[in-house]
Amino acid sequence: MAKIAPRLYKPYFIYPIPCIRIFKIVLPQRLSTQAPEEVKALGIKNIEKALHALNENLATQDYCISNTVFGPDYYWLAMLNWTIHHKIDLSSYQHIHSYLTKMRSRPEIQITFEKEMESLTI
Repeated sequence: MAKIAPRLYKPYFIYPIPCIRIFKIVLPQRLSTQAPEEVKALGIKNIEKALHALNENLATQDYCISNTVFGPDYYWLAMLNWTIHHKIDLSSYQHIHSYLTKMRSRPEIQITFEKEMESLTI
């Protein structure tokens, strides 16, 4: 049985949600196919805590820090896109779904996605 490090999740609520150190909360390597099941379960648990906090926060404002988009919103978009690859169901997070739609419709995001798709087809 694999050892799990003691309480790796620490909520860094400098803002109303964990916008800072998002990567430390999500830690995608915990969802690796080579990760032990206990580690994957801890990763999913921590991701769900962060998603719940984000969803609650988005119930009162348009973006993660305020009603204006800031840097952490772009990072959250990237992290939330990983949920597709890791098959994490976001259907119970209504405000996150609206947030993703809003973020993905931004012109700079559309341009970035187009460039990424071009690079994948070359």
